[in-house]
Amino acid sequence: MSRLAAFWQQARRRKSLQEIALEVAAAPAQRRTLRTIDLTLLGIGVVVGTGVFVLTGRAAALHAGPAVWISFLLAAVPAALAALCYAELAALMPTSGSVYAYTFATLGELCAFLIGWDLMLEYMLGAAMVAVGWSAYFVALLRRTLGLQLPQAWLQAPTVWDGPKQAVAWTGAYANLPAAFIVLLVTALLLRGTHASSRINNALVVMKLSIFAAFIYVCGQDVSMANLTPMVPPNAGTFGTFGWSGVFRGGSILVFAYLGIDNLSTTALEARDPQRTLPRAILFTVGFCALLYVLLSLVLCGVVPYAQLDQPDPVRVAAAATGHLGLEMAVEVAAVLGLTSVLLVQIYGMPRILCAMAQDGLLPAALAVRQPCSGLPRCATLWVGAVC
Repeated sequence: MSRLAAFWQQARRRKSLQEIALEVAAAPAQRRTLRTIDLTLLGIGVVVGTGVFVLTGRAAALHAGPAVWISFLLAAVPAALAALCYAELAALMPTSGSVYAYTFATLGELCAFLIGWDLMLEYMLGAAMVAVGWSAYFVALLRRTLGLQLPQAWLQAPTVWDGPKQAVAWTGAYANLPAAFIVLLVTALLLRGTHASSRINNALVVMKLSIFAAFIYVCGQDVSMANLTPMVPPNAGTFGTFGWSGVFRGGSILVFAYLGIDNLSTTALEARDPQRTLPRAILFTVGFCALLYVLLSLVLCGVVPYAQLDQPDPVRVAAAATGHLGLEMAVEVAAVLGLTSVLLVQIYGMPRILCAMAQDGLLPAALAVRQPCSGLPRCATLWVGAVC
């Protein structure tokens, strides 16, 4: 019983705010290079990605119709509430462990350990899936621009889940080489340090948003009001398929378009004045992304009838419908740039969580080592890139 009691006491051990404050104060000032604008662009970089390229068309075609922009606004409400929670916690505990650190301070060591691995599972699988999506867009772009077709054996995983047979099936392929390439490339960029990684992300996000702005401007001139009428199509006979139930169901799906905000809370030890810059960046990210999603969804449904938007690449479909070949190609470039920035921020956050867990003695001490000047967790970054 004594051992069980000792284990339970250790499992309930919580880290005080004073301990967290001492850890934050111990971080050298030269590591703090991220300003509010850098943090906001990091947030936009990870949020504006797969959701806007895929989910918008599906939610419009199957659930909300042209009123998908209302679904985006409804989804922004829980996203904003979650963002307010993260902003409050980031101001109270400006440390790099994100939800892991918040759990350690409130629920104890055992819950924090489980939450830390939950975060790693979420980010790792998410990054791998984004890399596979990046591969598909990149291969399509190579084929369109250079007429280059890569061997199919190097564009797919060796195994795939066969749904009808409920079994794993062999594809005959060796590996998804472009997906592995972009993960290793992003890892190499992150090893250059936080300042350099932030500048690269800023450039990617600015280029991505410039293409979206061009898309909204050019395609906005071809919007047909007939495609937006009625704004809320009548219910098709089942709950969640058009009508206001469809608008709400679309909102429940489009919440996923706002995921990624929590990655910002892993930057606390590299942010300037994190108690002010982090909350601002989190709220700016949600507001900007909601506005972008509303404008983009209105243009999509105004250019292409909503029933035709159930495609893996609805933004490209809308660009093609206007007859602007250059714009269609630019959308593919935006997808490649956008998914690159998503991957960069996802892989950026994982080593910081591992480092925080290692500093608390829950993982090998080697993962807690940071570079003296930059504060980069080099060993943790290498480990994350290799496994991903």
